[in-house]
Amino acid sequence: METRFDTDSLRRLLLRYLPLDKPVLEIDCGRSGRSGHILEERAGTAGADSPIEGAGETALDYSARPMPVIHADYPFTEKGLPRGDEKFGAVLVAAISWIPDEGLFDFALSMKRALEPHGVLIITSFDTHSAVGVASVAAEEPPRERPAEEIQLLFERMGFRFVTRHERQSTVDGRGYFVLVMESGEGGGIRAVDEIEAIIFQDDKLTTYKLALLRALCEIAQTENCSVRWRNDGYVEVPLGLVVEKWLFYYWPIIAEDGAGDEVAIPQKRDGEREKAIRFRREMRELIRRYGGNMSELHFQFLSGKVPSANKQSLTMALRKIEKAIVLGPVKYTRGAGRCSEGYFMHQSSGERKGVYDSARDVVETLGSILVSHNAWREMCLIGHWISESLILRWAELTSEFCRGDSRQGIKEKMVELLLRRPEQERDVAEARGVFSEVPDLRCTWTGSRLFRSFDVDHIIPYSVIYSNDLWNLVPASREANRSKSDKLVEDETLCLCRERIFMSWEILQERFPKRFELEIKRSLMRPQAHSFGWKEAAFAGLRERVESLAALRGIPRWSPST
Repeated sequence: METRFDTDSLRRLLLRYLPLDKPVLEIDCGRSGRSGHILEERAGTAGADSPIEGAGETALDYSARPMPVIHADYPFTEKGLPRGDEKFGAVLVAAISWIPDEGLFDFALSMKRALEPHGVLIITSFDTHSAVGVASVAAEEPPRERPAEEIQLLFERMGFRFVTRHERQSTVDGRGYFVLVMESGEGGGIRAVDEIEAIIFQDDKLTTYKLALLRALCEIAQTENCSVRWRNDGYVEVPLGLVVEKWLFYYWPIIAEDGAGDEVAIPQKRDGEREKAIRFRREMRELIRRYGGNMSELHFQFLSGKVPSANKQSLTMALRKIEKAIVLGPVKYTRGAGRCSEGYFMHQSSGERKGVYDSARDVVETLGSILVSHNAWREMCLIGHWISESLILRWAELTSEFCRGDSRQGIKEKMVELLLRRPEQERDVAEARGVFSEVPDLRCTWTGSRLFRSFDVDHIIPYSVIYSNDLWNLVPASREANRSKSDKLVEDETLCLCRERIFMSWEILQERFPKRFELEIKRSLMRPQAHSFGWKEAAFAGLRERVESLAALRGIPRWSPST
């Protein structure tokens, strides 16, 4: 949608993003007429003298604070070229359309080198329609038609962070321009997602551990991000116990494929684990044997705190070995792009230990945390869903590399199937159905209609979207409403109208499964701080936020009973 910007609008934009006490470089890109127009507007905002031609300084008074401005043409002449070691708090670029295609990369690299960490780059240029129109005005070759999105991508690939983009129309000649604001990354800038990509594709792979760690973190960011604690030093604390829990069920289907004795069916370590198996394979084998391979049974008992005494020791040994594998493996040795001497993750111990672990809550509360940078965690929250899918494919490819000879046949396809295998949802749905069946005058959550024997247990957020059978996500619904809703997300207005019926389902399930319900709703919907207005209201606010976030980030269709 096009917006008309007058001089006051541009003035407000510049005042908002230009530093007040750092040097600024203004670049014409070889068209002094266009640059002069921008400079006049900007100089007028500060009430200062017009900038001088060539390299020089103008004292612009922003709130009575001097800001030195250096003016130069691009390509830089020897006279107007900033010193190689000179850094600017901001660079203003006029009419990037005049830079030829073959010089665009060099120009972007020059901007990257010229800016301080977190410096501001403001680019104004013709939009694609106006660029053609000014060809007749230009005495030389016409400008290039480059949409703002193309320029944005160029600088993002160079490590810049997108801040904002505005479209404006000149009050002088009516031509359209865009204003693009970017921020340079620290030390030249590598985006967090690029560091994650470097770990996936470039970091040494002796085991599948690093891929398993990244997958676990991405899934936690997507489904249980309320369990983390934000710190003031640039890191978030992710409960190590949650990662251990993820690994338990990632590796279960793989290790369950093993044969008798010490036979490893699908190696997870380079050289096929012939001499030394992965750290926790023996303990996992014993746990799998005790449960007869029934991963869903362990999953239900683990979350509910109902692990039989006979199995607690085996579970504890497996969890401890997984913990050591994570802390002494990928947490210690993972390096991101440009981080050769320091680890990308860190471990923080809780100082607590338990003799025996029999529930997910015990594991989460006592195993300490993994420290992840704010930027990396933000990327995992925003695009972790897509990263996870990439990790599954890379894990399958890496496993194929670990296999030898004929054992590689079909291993990629087999691994994808195993990595996508999850605890069956039928047990959880059946348990919830049994509880709801005991409720007199049971009502459909979405329509309020009376429910009898034939009703469905619906997922508030579709299972296909977050793969969650958390108890807070299970509600009774009529079969007609459940079929109509399908894989859509409920409209916010409908959620609010159904609030009391959702609360009733939560109360019913909490009473029957208190430990599991409290664990799941706290780590999925409720932030860790105390809530004076009650847990249900806090959780409902988290549910609404979760639904809106999924709708915005993934474009999932919305639903209400009337649609």
